[in-house]
Amino acid sequence: MIKTTTTEIMNLGIDSEDLLRYANEDPSTSSGPQEPRQHVIDALLRFSRSLEIKRSATIGTIEHVTN
Repeated sequence: MIKTTTTEIMNLGIDSEDLLRYANEDPSTSSGPQEPRQHVIDALLRFSRSLEIKRSATIGTIEHVTN
């Protein structure tokens, strides 16, 4: 029997403090358009390269993150 597992929490290497600060920031007082830091972009790109989504006739959609 093939066993599969899914992590409950994905570690993208993004600091939650940065996300909270960004979410609470008032856009009308900022000095211009905000851009994510390079490490955030790199983490999202690594995740998107490892994500694989396939359709299955029996269960619908299968999402798989490879390492």
